[in-house]
Amino acid sequence: MTVQAAERAGGGETGFLRATLSCWALFLGFAFMVVGHGLLGSLLGNRLTLEGHPTGTSGLVMSGFFVGIVTAGLLAPRLIGRVGHIRVFAAMGGLCSSMALLHSLWVEPWFWFLLRTITGFAATTMYIVVESWVNDRAQNAFRGRLLSVYMLVWLSCMAGGMFLIDLADPLSNLLFIVVAICYGLSIAPLALATGAAPEYSAPERVSIRTLWRASPLGTVAAGMVGLIHGTLVGMVAVYVTSAGNSQGRVAVLTGAIFLGGLVLQMPIGRLSDRHDRRLVLAGVSLLAAAFAVAALLLSKISFCAEVGAIAVFGGLCLPMYALTLSVANDRLSQRAMVGASATLYLLLGIGATVGPPVAGFLMQGFGAAGFYLYLAVLQVVLALFALWRRRRRAAPPQTASALPAAPVAPPPSQMT
Repeated sequence: MTVQAAERAGGGETGFLRATLSCWALFLGFAFMVVGHGLLGSLLGNRLTLEGHPTGTSGLVMSGFFVGIVTAGLLAPRLIGRVGHIRVFAAMGGLCSSMALLHSLWVEPWFWFLLRTITGFAATTMYIVVESWVNDRAQNAFRGRLLSVYMLVWLSCMAGGMFLIDLADPLSNLLFIVVAICYGLSIAPLALATGAAPEYSAPERVSIRTLWRASPLGTVAAGMVGLIHGTLVGMVAVYVTSAGNSQGRVAVLTGAIFLGGLVLQMPIGRLSDRHDRRLVLAGVSLLAAAFAVAALLLSKISFCAEVGAIAVFGGLCLPMYALTLSVANDRLSQRAMVGASATLYLLLGIGATVGPPVAGFLMQGFGAAGFYLYLAVLQVVLALFALWRRRRRAAPPQTASALPAAPVAPPPSQMT
């Protein structure tokens, strides 16, 4: 194939850059959405604690989001199939904005649990829209890098949203208004952009069984990544407390985890485009297990050394979801990607729901060390399964037969 033919096929660096530019409006709207999402998650836990509610109650309220994830996994493909990506994203953004404002009206746990469930459904549906859109624009030759751009937006904006909690007193209603504004602004770029959205007329339903048949590793990895991410992000504060550290170290460790993800996301995505993704996933998992053990050992010597180890650990863990999406979608048709994203989120939500309680029980039995040991074991299991699947099946071709990525909208410089 000539260079010109390769470019027409949308492969390589040219295809990656073209696909990335075609998604600029999507990524901009997604960025506003994630900032609001990150701020709301931090705000709710702080507000409940300041209002005098016990930690158990706070945990139950926050778990409503996972109920919404499961619901979205079942219903989102049908919604997108009926009215399309842009309308669903806009509707869910408006719903999230309204739920944020409703939190400020009445601080009651059962009411907040209901709002958190609705927010979980709406926000997860927005995630499914974005991921299926990105996968529609991607080809196997650059899928890992394009999904890495998606994850970089998520990581940077989620961390930024969390730090916005210092803008105002959590007991005031100002931060809820800021969240609502962010969700509202997320709608504008896609609503005003020109160009074609992905085809939505007849999305394929992708059950867990169907996903397993297409990609056993993608199916298992989604659940495992949910276990890992749910434990890593959800239990780091519990780990700090049980280890006898001050609460100020929670922000340091959390920041290190996200910083590591920002640094390593694109290199891992690029690596996965050049080599068998299953081998990359196995290698990343084994390295993560090693750094989990290193963080455990270093925690007894120096907090700064532990921060360095958990930064590398987070940098290896957080890109795993993009790797999982790439592994699964390499085996799927364009029409199946909406349903596949929903099913992957369903598995991710189940894992994220189960992971923290299991980690909590292990920490009761083994002390603070149970946090790192549990994460290390999960990583080793995922690595072994990835290596086993590599022996059972050949890798998919690195060039897809899909049409070249059509632009969703002109770049900002052309909107005059």
